[in-house]
Order: sequence, then C-alpha cells, then structure tokens
Amino acid sequence: MKLFIIILSFFLASCFAGCVSGKKNVCVSSGGKIAKLKVEVAKTVKEREVGLMNRASLGEDEGMIFIFQESAVRAFWMKNTLIPLSIGYFNDDKKLINIHKMRPAPKEQKHPVTYPSEGKAIYALEANWGWFEKHGIKPGAALDFCR
Repeated sequence: MKLFIIILSFFLASCFAGCVSGKKNVCVSSGGKIAKLKVEVAKTVKEREVGLMNRASLGEDEGMIFIFQESAVRAFWMKNTLIPLSIGYFNDDKKLINIHKMRPAPKEQKHPVTYPSEGKAIYALEANWGWFEKHGIKPGAALDFCR
C-alpha cells in the first residue's frame, strides 16, 4: 500500500508540473533585438479551436502560441475574435515565415477572411496588432522559449 501511495504521489506531482497550463515566455530575436512575449500555449485541438476568441482585451506584451504536431501550410481567421491581432508563422527551425495583421471578422460575415502561412508552419504566434512591427521583427527572426 505504501508503494502504491508513493507511486501515485510521484505520478500526480509529475503531471502537475507538466499538465498545469499557465503562461510561458517566448522570445523572438531579429537583427540583434530580442522581444519577449508572455503567452498562453494552445497545443490541443480544442485550445487551438478557441484561441483568443471572445476576449475583450489582451495585455501589451501578451499573446498565444499555437503548437501543432506537424508542419503544414496554416491559415487562421478572426471569427468571434473581438480584438485586432498580428500573427507570425514559424517553421520547424523556429524561423519566422511571414506576418499578418488580422482584423476581427464582422459577425454577419459567413466566410471570414483567412490569413495563411507562406510555407509549412508548426508554430503560430498571436499578439496585439502591430506587435511584430513595434519590436522590429521581420521574416527570418528566431523563436525560442525563454525565461
């Protein structure tokens, strides 16, 4: 019985450390500059489907990173999204492919505008409108998880 409790305690502690979601820091470096963003991580299908929908605001240096299991051409839309956002798509090498500024889609719009990656992407990083420009981030910039 003691062994069972020890194993269960170890499992729960391990899961807690890895399963609890929270905000993580990502750094994007470009031309010697490093910009830090505190992000929510969307790695499950459900988390990616909801994204930043129905949010009235987003902190100045906050965002969301979407992590996919494989690289593919991606496209995002702004259905049920209330705030304008910028999105950067990153490839397997964590290099920025392209950036879009995205406007909220009108509720009556049946087929919202999509904002595609210009190549295969495994990461998509959403931030406030103009965040990439404000920090001088351009295609070719590097993405990393940081402290």
